[in-house]
Amino acid sequence: RRSSDLLATKRQLSVGDKRRYVFGFDGTYNVGKLRVSGGVGLRQEAKERLTTDDRVALDPTSNALAASRQTIDETFRRLIPSAKAGVDYDLNDRQSLGVSYSHRELSGNRYFDQHDLGGDPGQAPATDSNRRSDGHEWSVDTSQGVHFDQKLWRPGETLSLSLQTSASREQERYAYTNTFALPAAPAAFDDLHLAFALLKTEFSADYDLPLQGEREVKLGYDLEDDHNAFDDVADNDDPVTRLVANPT
Repeated sequence: RRSSDLLATKRQLSVGDKRRYVFGFDGTYNVGKLRVSGGVGLRQEAKERLTTDDRVALDPTSNALAASRQTIDETFRRLIPSAKAGVDYDLNDRQSLGVSYSHRELSGNRYFDQHDLGGDPGQAPATDSNRRSDGHEWSVDTSQGVHFDQKLWRPGETLSLSLQTSASREQERYAYTNTFALPAAPAAFDDLHLAFALLKTEFSADYDLPLQGEREVKLGYDLEDDHNAFDDVADNDDPVTRLVANPT
């Protein structure tokens, strides 16, 4: 390796238990007019949360006190890989060009069991129901960019051009099963689907000219173009046929 080369790396590894860990690797490489950097990462998250809510409130219909208890046991696990890279190159003593890229993705499952009790304070429950959620979530964030820098004729006079595109996409799917012990009733099923896509393109041009003293001339132009799309759907299934009864 020539003396002008430079290679630097950084590694990270953190392990919480079998369900949680973080791994990362970053590096840079410089040689002559070329500069390269990049990195990859992998993260897994796993959590469990248990919440209980006890309440006594005035029923607006009967004008009597009503007691309720809700317990939610929630579990989720997510896997998050990521990558980034950048390349810069000096075309000559007055011009340089660079490109960049990044990608981060998340996918995982999310579950919860919800138990609801209700009735008169101090009495046996009059209502008893359970709600089970089976969910999956996915999202991705990406960006790509290119920039160009030009040194002009006067000292410190520069022109910079930049073009950047980015996208954020997300999808969530949840299937719910509802069972009723008190009063006894057939099971009910419903679904929820959430999705969106946010796309952005940005262009900028900047001119800079230092003057005598502390004076400076700066001119710039920025353009941003956004395209957003949303797709949210919810429906209830017929408890007998499991066909969609009332999509919304």
